[in-house]
This record gives sequence, structure tokens and C-alpha cells, in this order.
Amino acid sequence: MATNNIQEFRDTFLKQGAQRASQFNVQMQGPDMPMFEFQPESVTVPGRELQIYRDELWGPERPIPVKRTFNSAIITTFAMDREWKAKDYIELWMDKLITPYANGNMRQSYTDTIKNCTLTIEAMNNDGSTANATIVVVEPWPQTIMPLDMGHAMFNDYVRMQVSWAFRRYDY
Repeated sequence: MATNNIQEFRDTFLKQGAQRASQFNVQMQGPDMPMFEFQPESVTVPGRELQIYRDELWGPERPIPVKRTFNSAIITTFAMDREWKAKDYIELWMDKLITPYANGNMRQSYTDTIKNCTLTIEAMNNDGSTANATIVVVEPWPQTIMPLDMGHAMFNDYVRMQVSWAFRRYDY
């Protein structure tokens, strides 16, 4: 019988273990690019929801699920190294999607540029040796590089780059 006792909660939690938020691994590969070697500082996985149709014809209104959707983008945050490797990689990936200096109208083949890209997020066990859960993102591509903050008063901080990812779906 379940109780609202904190000791029971602690015992269950300690026995089964909790997923540590700092134990994750992200692998990504752009079109015709090598696997990216630099781990993001953080990753945000979007929620999932079912889009509904409201049936109002007979009796009380009822929602009917009709489509699987995701309610936000995937967000990765990279700590910028002195060579800006993460920014270079993401910029190159974006340039492969829309050719630079072509007024933004030179789309590349979807199959060549998006379908073969990979983004995998793994929640790792405490020693980092195996994945407790894996999220495979299908047809990912970097949609937005957020503005970079730099300032003279930020002398105890470092530059971070956030990237918003578009995708078709993710498989868990």
C-alpha cells in the first residue's frame, strides 16, 4: 500500500536510482560531415503531445487524438572554446542546407542534406559507460543559432551558443 511517507519515497528512489541530469551524451553529424566531437553543455528535449479533433456532433464534446506532434524545438547549449569549433560546425551545416551568397533561394536536395543527418541523445548511467535511454532524432537540422552574449562585465563567465533544432520526429 502506498503512503505519503518521505522515508518510503527515499528508500524506493535510492534503491532504483535516479537519472542524473549531468549524465548525457549527444552525437550529431551533418550532411557529408564528420561526427561532431564536442559535447554540448546542456540539451533540452521537447515534450510530445497529441493533436486533437473536437467531435461536437452527437452528445457531449469529446477530444479525439488525430496527430502526434512535438511542442517545441530541441535546444543545445555549447560552451564556446577558443577556436569556436561548435559555431564553425553548425554554421557549415546550415550553409550546406542553404547555399551562402545565393540570396537564400538555393535549397539543396532534401535527401542529401537532411535525411542523412543524425542527432542522438543518450541519458547515461552514473559511470557514463552505458545508456539508460536513447532518443534518436529523425531528420534533424539546425534552424537557429541564438544570439551570443559577450560583455565587459562578464569576466567570470564564458561564451555560450544555443542552437534550436528542427526535426521530423524523435524515436525513444
